[in-house]
Amino acid sequence: MVSIGISKTQFAHDIAHGVSRKANVAKKPAKSASNKSNWVKRPGTFILSKALKLHTSPHITAPAIAKLPNCQKAL
Repeated sequence: MVSIGISKTQFAHDIAHGVSRKANVAKKPAKSASNKSNWVKRPGTFILSKALKLHTSPHITAPAIAKLPNCQKAL
């Protein structure tokens, strides 16, 4: 209980007599720092050793929109 700011004494009192004050209303969570990623264009030929999924944004958790097959030899 100490980890959430309630002492054992206060907890025992609240159990015995009820909570004497209005319960705290949860506040809106703080905005986190933006981890926004941007696509970077890179020219060149890519040889894949395993299949590659293309996503709707540069995050691996984004939905995949296509899958490129693996290619063991250069074109």
